Amino acid sequence: MRTRLGPDFAKLWTASTVSNLGDGVTLVAGPLLAASLTRDPLLVAALTFAQRLPWLLFSLLSGALVDRLDRRRVMVSADLFRAVVIGLLGVVVLLDAASIPLLCTTLFLLGTAETLFDTASISILPAMVPKASLTKANGRLLGRSSSRRFQAGSGCSGRREWSAPRSAPTSPKGCAGWPATSCCGSSAWPSA
Repeated sequence: MRTRLGPDFAKLWTASTVSNLGDGVTLVAGPLLAASLTRDPLLVAALTFAQRLPWLLFSLLSGALVDRLDRRRVMVSADLFRAVVIGLLGVVVLLDAASIPLLCTTLFLLGTAETLFDTASISILPAMVPKASLTKANGRLLGRSSSRRFQAGSGCSGRREWSAPRSAPTSPKGCAGWPATSCCGSSAWPSA
């Protein structure tokens, strides 16, 4: 028997998928942008490290914050923050003022916001779907979001980087963040 997960889950899934697609683009585009600034492989690798480090440092804190705050607002705020950070990075790149320390800081901030968004998107799920559908909803949310982040996002970024100007790696996440934010913000999701 087929169970429907409802329109609120569809909005959450869309927001999470678009946000994770942007994360995948950033995961590849950041180091590619760094490679255009330096030939030192350790500095290029530092960017990926900076983006993943917040998961080690802040995942428990993010979980505690998400448990105490309105999860929908956390998701919207995190994606708005990421869109602003990427937009500012785009301006810096267009002005040809990008540097490795700036890129590391930017990716660290993006990774920190990612811990909040991803934790909130998982935590809000039990309030959105019936208990009997929770396993199915969890699988769809985690499985498809992960595949978007690591396959589609990475492919889009690499292809775009080698055929576009240096400012191109910064634009996909900014563009991806706005639809994700609108999906989160337009829903009558529970605040729990």
